[in-house]
Amino acid sequence: GEKTIKKVWPQALSIFIKPESIKAMKTWLIRLGRNTPEEIKIRLQSAKKELKEAKNYNYTIINRDNQLDQTIHEVELIIKTTLDKKAK
Repeated sequence: GEKTIKKVWPQALSIFIKPESIKAMKTWLIRLGRNTPEEIKIRLQSAKKELKEAKNYNYTIINRDNQLDQTIHEVELIIKTTLDKKAK
């Protein structure tokens, strides 16, 4: 995870992409139809733990439902801006 990467490469850029909410994530998982109710429960519990780690990342982006293009654009912008700063 992020902590392991930062130990090896402290200057690494880290971006945490989080769901709009746990409720939105649950709705998405149900709609996707690939997981049993028990698997969804486990994934949501894991997500809640992972969300607590977001503060350790350089950037946090909210992946809103039906806005994947916007999320991708934000990631690209962060990477480009970071590379531009390092090039100067």
